[in-house]
Amino acid sequence: MVKNVSLFKNVKLYYYFGIILTFIILDFLSKNWIISNFSLGESLSILPNINIYYVKNSGIVFGFFSGEENWRKYLLIIINILCIFVLFLIINKNWLYISYLSIFPFLMIIGGAIGNLLDRIIYGYVIDFIDIYISIYHFPTFNLADLNIFIGLEYIILNNFSFFIKKY
Repeated sequence: MVKNVSLFKNVKLYYYFGIILTFIILDFLSKNWIISNFSLGESLSILPNINIYYVKNSGIVFGFFSGEENWRKYLLIIINILCIFVLFLIINKNWLYISYLSIFPFLMIIGGAIGNLLDRIIYGYVIDFIDIYISIYHFPTFNLADLNIFIGLEYIILNNFSFFIKKY
């Protein structure tokens, strides 16, 4: 009996790491494709209201905390590592008892955070390339890692908010 539980734990753990690794690889491949096929600042319209637009982002979400100083880069790397560590702690505490669907958003966030962390370590900035706009108003440019983080957070927030509403 104990051997079966151990096997189940290992399979589930490999599944989780496989999902995280898939998100990291997709992000890495998409950014390398952009670097190989576009010049910095180059833009290409691919769909109505969506461009590929290669930019460097030295800050965080929406360009906050951007700057070229080394201390900012190192601070953002440390914050990123701490966030990943906290998410791993949350998963480690609950991974055996939580459903695949409930843990999936955490895996998305971790995969996205690691993807952006690798950019910061390798380049000193994050490579962004997805530009969505309406008329002359452009949403801040982002990448697949950012999209994973956003969707994962959105799911967690909406799931907990709906639980709160049902409870009260």
